[in-house]
Amino acid sequence: YAVDGRQYVAGARKVVAVKGNGAIDTAFAATGALTLPSDITDLAVAPDGDIVVGFGPASGRVRRYHAQGTPDAGFAGGSALAVDPAPEVAVTPTGRIVVAGSMAMPCGRTTLVRRFLGSGAVATDWAMHLVADCNGEAGDVVVTSTREVVVGGTAGALRRYGDDGSSLGAFGAAARHVALGTD
Repeated sequence: YAVDGRQYVAGARKVVAVKGNGAIDTAFAATGALTLPSDITDLAVAPDGDIVVGFGPASGRVRRYHAQGTPDAGFAGGSALAVDPAPEVAVTPTGRIVVAGSMAMPCGRTTLVRRFLGSGAVATDWAMHLVADCNGEAGDVVVTSTREVVVGGTAGALRRYGDDGSSLGAFGAAARHVALGTD
């Protein structure tokens, strides 16, 4: 992930900022590396340069950091947002955060997709979606240049959602889709 000539690399429990010349950017998080309390599952860069990090495979969390590596006190009350385990994250051009995680169902694991405001509050204008295929977990989530949200699952299904949260259907393997409401 690159912003203003700086690349962000995430692995294990650290996010490292690297300058365009390959040197560690020691201005980031005061040392060049941001350490999280558990393993990082995904990282996305917001349009304003802030960094959104998904972490904690067992008890998922999402936290927003300013570009210099300090926590965003305006996000989730200055804390980490509790989400479903193993969150995948993406940020829309308007700064909204899309989180895809997985949850246990009687038939197996399945994907849950939600969208939050830049503050960490649930975006009530966007339905929460459950991809009820019961044989996979969220593999990744991206926001396209046309502002569609695309979610890939480990079962091979790809789902698309409009900027308004409407389901635009599946790619590849068939998956059933259930909208769970707007809260």
